[in-house]
Amino acid sequence: MLLINHLHLNNQYNTTNSNTLANDLTKPKINSNHRLLTLDIEDLYVNIPIDEAINTTKTQLAKNKDSRTTNQITSLLEVILKQNYLSFKPKSTKQIKV
Repeated sequence: MLLINHLHLNNQYNTTNSNTLANDLTKPKINSNHRLLTLDIEDLYVNIPIDEAINTTKTQLAKNKDSRTTNQITSLLEVILKQNYLSFKPKSTKQIKV
């Protein structure tokens, strides 16, 4: 929960988990003119522009004027995004966009 304390995204379309999403989807009034769409995006994680994600996060965190926390979270994010390994059966490999 460290990141959520420092990175405030005011986006009404975020959800915390699948139970909350399912509950939220029971509330809207849907008429015959509405359509509900869902997407299952394959390989989304490897398509994240890593440097852009890190820079955007750092910019948002810097607004809190806590450089120590900004640097710590940015460093952790960089490790997580750049060391993206997949294990399948006996092999381990780094995931890459093809």
